[in-house]
Amino acid sequence: MKDGKLVAVDLFSGAGGLSEGLKNAGFDVTLAVDSDYYSCLVYGENHRIPPLCKDIKEITRFETLLKAVDLKKREVDLIAGGPPCQGFSVANKITRNENNETNKLVKEFIRIIKEIHPPAFIMENVAGLMSISEGDFINDVISDFESAGYTITNGKLNAADYGVPQMRNRIFIVGMQHSKYVFPKPSHGPKGKKPYVSVGNALLGDLPELNGSTGERILPYTANPQNKFQRHLRLSSTRIYDHIITKNNETVKRRISAIPQGASLCDLIERGELAEDLIIKVDHKSVYRRLSSDMPSVTIGNFRKAMLIHPIENRLLSLREAARLQSFQDKYRFSRGISHMQQLIGNSVPPLLSKVVAVSLKNKMLKG
Repeated sequence: MKDGKLVAVDLFSGAGGLSEGLKNAGFDVTLAVDSDYYSCLVYGENHRIPPLCKDIKEITRFETLLKAVDLKKREVDLIAGGPPCQGFSVANKITRNENNETNKLVKEFIRIIKEIHPPAFIMENVAGLMSISEGDFINDVISDFESAGYTITNGKLNAADYGVPQMRNRIFIVGMQHSKYVFPKPSHGPKGKKPYVSVGNALLGDLPELNGSTGERILPYTANPQNKFQRHLRLSSTRIYDHIITKNNETVKRRISAIPQGASLCDLIERGELAEDLIIKVDHKSVYRRLSSDMPSVTIGNFRKAMLIHPIENRLLSLREAARLQSFQDKYRFSRGISHMQQLIGNSVPPLLSKVVAVSLKNKMLKG
């Protein structure tokens, strides 16, 4: 703790979704680290303190880095991070195993936890982490943390259960030195007291229609917020940013126009409802899918590659719409090249989900 606030460090900070949740939960995120150039640009544009853009494997003594930002080891209350997950994702059919180079970054996270030994840590990753090497990998990770003196709580959380308009399952591993963390109960959906926040709640009613254009970086809202979720998104915002899409050719536009809400290109091909000249090979039903307005979105990965379609307009999702489905507020900028921003948004931890976990952990830490 420093100056009366709990201090957090964000490793593999990406676009800043985890840091945003920590900040909104009351933590002072004093240091963030990531090696990706575009992640660092986006993080720096949206946060008070720019991240250190450096490969974590090159940081042999993390305490030296803390001293550079005027922090002592004992002042760090929480280390959080989501090591890059391509090697764990079930979408990775080729190198999905514990020897994938990105998986080794989990060991780097463990190394820094052991060196700094904060009172608590949060590690977030894709659900596929649980099944690597038939569960042996995650068991080894938990054993490493336990050997360092932490009591571990791990589980799979669905972002939709906590107010994010997206079905997104992620693994959280939370460790505490002097207590045992308990995950918060779901607030939305069948397990909670509130209905799911839907795609329509997030996207419809206040954003300008693109009407065949590729959008603009800055646009006015077209209406007042239509619901509580939109009011949350628009807090401190007077206009809409980064409402832009990738330009598509006429064949792609025809393909998009043929797909109804809740269906995918694969569905139409299977039912024989697609014109011959529009048929292409697709691996699964998450590609070329039109979102349903009355349900949470499917998982937002790289939504350009997945060709996720707006529920009503015949086009793909804009950067801002995907950011809303990830629960980023409208003031959060994604102002760089569109392809890089599409990937960063899809890789992000939803800020609302990270806030829920961080709030409950903070309360536990303060109680002692």
